[in-house]
Amino acid sequence: VTADCAKEFYLLYSRLEAEYGITRHCMDILDRATTAVPAEDKYEVFLYYIKKVEEYYGVTKTREVYEKAMETVPEDKVKDIALRFADLETKLGEVQRARMIFTYASQFCNPQTQVTFWEMWRDFEARYGNTDTFKEMQRTKRSVQAEFMQVGAGRSGER
Repeated sequence: VTADCAKEFYLLYSRLEAEYGITRHCMDILDRATTAVPAEDKYEVFLYYIKKVEEYYGVTKTREVYEKAMETVPEDKVKDIALRFADLETKLGEVQRARMIFTYASQFCNPQTQVTFWEMWRDFEARYGNTDTFKEMQRTKRSVQAEFMQVGAGRSGER
């Protein structure tokens, strides 16, 4: 399978298995797709994989796929996966898990350019946190901002 058609091949193959084969085979194909497709297709493949895992096994089974996605998708897509994952954990009442996801994703989110991410985290802490967790979020933001400023001083652009 060539890189330019890998995504289509894996998605079609997984749909075939889902419809006419065995669910587990469909999941195996989607798992393989997450490593086989080019970087620019990984985000879309993971979203489809997460949707199928939720459909067949339930929402709590998507955690493992979300975790793999955050480690695998290009850095510019980590924020998007993390926000979806944090929202899921919040809906499940797992506030501490959601906070850890925000903390992990923050290292990829320059406060100067990823304003929405930081606003969403601030709103999360205002709703579910306390003074200490809010202050910790602010400390993390300052630390990340300093890191991006250092990187920016060394070269142009973002990490």
